[in-house]
Amino acid sequence: MRLKSGLRGLCDGGTEIGMPNSLPNKKIIVLVGPTGVGKSEVALHLAQKFNGEIVNADSRQLYKEINIGTAKPSETALLEVPHHLYGFLGPHSSWDAAKFVEEADKVIASVHGRNRLPIIVGGTGLYVRALLYGLLSGPKANAEIRKRLKDVIKNEGLLALYKELEKVDPVSAATIHPHDPVRIIRALEVYELTGKPQSQIQEEHGFQKSRYDFLMLGFLCEREKLVRHLNKRVNAMIEAGLEAEVRNLVSHYGWCDLLKTTIGYQEWEPYFEGKISLNQTVEQIKINTRQYAKRQMTWFRKEKKVKWMEAGKLREMEEMMKGFLNL
Repeated sequence: MRLKSGLRGLCDGGTEIGMPNSLPNKKIIVLVGPTGVGKSEVALHLAQKFNGEIVNADSRQLYKEINIGTAKPSETALLEVPHHLYGFLGPHSSWDAAKFVEEADKVIASVHGRNRLPIIVGGTGLYVRALLYGLLSGPKANAEIRKRLKDVIKNEGLLALYKELEKVDPVSAATIHPHDPVRIIRALEVYELTGKPQSQIQEEHGFQKSRYDFLMLGFLCEREKLVRHLNKRVNAMIEAGLEAEVRNLVSHYGWCDLLKTTIGYQEWEPYFEGKISLNQTVEQIKINTRQYAKRQMTWFRKEKKVKWMEAGKLREMEEMMKGFLNL
């Protein structure tokens, strides 16, 4: 098993922990944290220890063909324990939190039916929250508001709309990429229709009764260490052939919405057009990745039930899981 720095050794030499004959129905483990912190490696270790199966909650790892830039689990890892909801959507497929919850519920029920432990892994906070607490009952879309906001983008640019969001809902703005028009428009639409920031409504939603009995572990990493690791990971992606992967995708699908809104892919468009250098492209991927990690932490720090720890403290995680599972 190939592990990231800081996890090797702690994971070696372990034995599977015996599971009870019947797991309590709806009991799950949830692993969250910023990109690059080591969630996938920890999930693999815990799945091997606790007779688990891994369920993806990363919105980009759902898609096939975007592999290198999304840091999907390796083929070896996929063979070591069952993995679900990885790489099954085509690049033009539409997906949202409602569809994710529907499919994840089916997978979790199936895993429980095999008397195994579902381990949910991912950095898409909205998907995790929807799975645990249900979908947010927000206002219906308003065509008039959306048209007006889209006109702002057309006439003044997306950045103008994002700056407006920063004024009325800075918490949501901190979790939304400045180049994500769909989520920016929705956040502003919710504010106009309700008079409340979307982030406030989401926080109130988090106090609802949970749909599952869950233990949520959140992974921390000292910022400078995480930045160094993320920069190295981007370099490794380049060496692994990220540029060729993007070129192949564009040749088959064009600059579809998925590629235009996915870090590691969207940055190549100006490079392919001769507007920036390769070094500038790589640097922009690093910048966007670091900013994304920061947005993820902003989101997950609002979750009330996360038990935070360093990703390398596997023994501590195991003890917490034994207590949660009554082992």
